Formats: sequence, structure tokens, C-alpha cells
Amino acid sequence: MEPGGKFNPRLFLFGPKLASRSDPRGINKYLVVCALFSFVLLTHASPAKSCDKSCNSGKCINGSCVCERGWVGDHCQHCQGRFKLTEPSGYLTDGPFNYKFKTKCTWLIEAYPNAVLRLRFNHFATECSWDHMYVYDGDSVYAPLVAVFSGLIVPETRGNETVPEVETTSGYALLHFFSDAAYNLTGFNIFYS
Repeated sequence: MEPGGKFNPRLFLFGPKLASRSDPRGINKYLVVCALFSFVLLTHASPAKSCDKSCNSGKCINGSCVCERGWVGDHCQHCQGRFKLTEPSGYLTDGPFNYKFKTKCTWLIEAYPNAVLRLRFNHFATECSWDHMYVYDGDSVYAPLVAVFSGLIVPETRGNETVPEVETTSGYALLHFFSDAAYNLTGFNIFYS
């Protein structure tokens, strides 16, 4: 407090020496503190850095892709985990590029009990006899196995009826894909409804 009972907030903020108007060193210290505070604020509050390439299954945060659950890679381009699909129809894929070595991906498609689910393999290219896709009619690997795919299934023309379809009748379909450590191909694109 100043003489006469008046409150001086500068006294508490900058100390008794800095609060004096007649001391130029106190003002200089104040300016230096303000400049340092502004510099720190500007360096830490800089705009977010953008990613070099798009984040396929993730978001760009400060120059790096942060992947959604079940996706890995510099650009979230490879499946690696478990997925639960509850939409009435959609697509599932291993990613936009060749799948990774030692991949393990599992998709559980849920409908309602005893619903028929149809899976159409629009594109399928894996290392024959080494990288496999298993399809189960149920919600686990203990359900009946209805199909196993490995190798190459690519329609030559649009509407090619040689592309296989798989049906499950339990209201669920569990798809499990794994690859070994040797050779990888373009993977798959499967439509379900």
C-alpha cells in the first residue's frame, strides 16, 4: 500500500524497485520480460504443421499422421488390428497399397440375428498358399468356416461374374486375414451388405 492507504498493484507484480517511475532500469527489465514472454508465446502457439502426404485412415496432427484404431504406417495405410462394422453395407480393405508383411487383421460384421450377409470380393490378390483370408459364419473363429481365399481373384472386365460371393446366415461374418514375412501383393477390396 502507498502512503495514504491507496493500493499499488505494480508493487506486487514487479517489486518495489520496478514500480518506481523514476528508475529507468526497472522499465527496461519490464520490457525485457514482456519481450521474452511474447517470444515464448509465439514459438509455442505457432500454426500446426501439415503432413507431407495424406493420412489415409487417420488425422494429421502437427505434421504427423495419428492413425485410427486398427491402422498403422507413416500414413495410416495398413490394417493391423480388429475392426467392428455395424453399418448395413460398406467396404473393407487392407489399405490403399500392398499389405504389410506379417499382417493380422480381423473384421467382425454385425447385422441382426439370423440375417443374411453377402460378401462380394471385388478385388483379391495375395501370395498364393501363404497369405490367407478366412471367413466364418459367426462372431468368432469357433463359428463355422465358410470360405478360405488365397491367391488372385481380379475381374478382367466390369461385371465379371467370376468374382466370388460368400453368404453367412447367422447375422455375423468374421473375416480374418494374415500374411507371412515373405511376399506381399495389393490385397483386397470386399463389399458387404
